[in-house]
Amino acid sequence: MKIALVGNPNVGKTTLFNKLTGLNQKIGNWPGVTVDKKIGYLKGDKKVEVVDLPGIYSLTPYSPEEIVARDVLLSDDVDLIVNIVDGTNLSRNLYLTLQLLELNKPMIFVLNMADLMKKQNIVIDADKMAELLGCDVIYASVNDDTKLVTAIKQGTHNDKPKFMMFNSELEKMIVEVMDKYQLNRFKAIKLLENDKKVQGEVNNYHMYSEDEEIAKERYDYIDKLIKETNYQ
Repeated sequence: MKIALVGNPNVGKTTLFNKLTGLNQKIGNWPGVTVDKKIGYLKGDKKVEVVDLPGIYSLTPYSPEEIVARDVLLSDDVDLIVNIVDGTNLSRNLYLTLQLLELNKPMIFVLNMADLMKKQNIVIDADKMAELLGCDVIYASVNDDTKLVTAIKQGTHNDKPKFMMFNSELEKMIVEVMDKYQLNRFKAIKLLENDKKVQGEVNNYHMYSEDEEIAKERYDYIDKLIKETNYQ
């Protein structure tokens, strides 16, 4: 089983990786780029490989870090995505989360820095967030990764997460692009955003200009997630 840890920069992802893997780590560089490659094995279970991906804000790749992270996440050998978010700054982190949902892979949503959330009196309805995202929502901190380890080992994450639905016009375009170019939903959305990597995979593609509308829809949905989970 291969697990990919993914999140924005400075969300405590690497610290959590170190706790999950202990000394069972290999550090190097991804082929062709000077970007750290951190791979380890879950403490007590060497059948579970853990990959610490570079911190990114989006799955639209411009930097080497974003290209590496996206290539890994799109590969067939990643069985589980563990999305680490900074629980004290949820709205900024959720944009990447919404893109990860489009990958249609099992996912665990980890509210990291739970200790700081408590100190700052930040609360969230985790059950409601789990319902809206369609995946486990777990609190974690630098001192406690117990729930995350349990969820990984018990395999409670097997259900596919829920991707957000765009407005009816965008949804119609997504389906048309999927059918026309034989793309999955994630890549169809990326083509509508004029993603250069996806453009390189299709022939005679049409130039679209839906990136601003897609971004607006995502931000509106983030507002809904924040409101419906009583985040404060």
